[in-house]
Amino acid sequence: EQRHEKSRFFIKLLTLDDGHLIWDDAMTDTRIEADLSSDETGINFAAQGKWKGMPLKTAGHAGHVLSIRDQDAPFPLKGEITIGKTSARLEGTLTGVVGFKGIDLNFERLSGRSMDDLYHIIGLAFPATSAYTVSGRLHRTDGVWLFEKFIGKVGESDLAGTIRVQTGKDKRPFMQGEVTAKVLNFA
Repeated sequence: EQRHEKSRFFIKLLTLDDGHLIWDDAMTDTRIEADLSSDETGINFAAQGKWKGMPLKTAGHAGHVLSIRDQDAPFPLKGEITIGKTSARLEGTLTGVVGFKGIDLNFERLSGRSMDDLYHIIGLAFPATSAYTVSGRLHRTDGVWLFEKFIGKVGESDLAGTIRVQTGKDKRPFMQGEVTAKVLNFA
């Protein structure tokens, strides 16, 4: 019988100097190699590799190393990332980093060749579009994705508004929103 006892060790502060992390998941064709170093405000990171078979490159700054284990406190994150032909500059927080319990990110820029590429990155299906560049706030909690106060261009169209996607176990995703445009070009 295995006994579960509380650890007698409590690590209050952990620093990294020239840390190197490799995450390799053959099942999803994901391999990421990251260089990590901490400072008084958190951890600096730079990583490259592949995410679900697509090239990945990212760099930025995040919260303190040990705060990542707190499943209820928002974990700060600021950086730039490129996965495949999709790139973003963002700042915000992740809650429950393992499993992404909550997301609250401001995208200064999110761009790519087509919004349908987002499916392979975040698991939400969007239609094929022309190249796009948008900014806005992405919030996710309890199966609801909300991209609010976004503004940007999709092809020749200028769009602004809020999109909400309700997801859930054994449920078909439901998307609704309010979108405005001065120029709307479906061609």
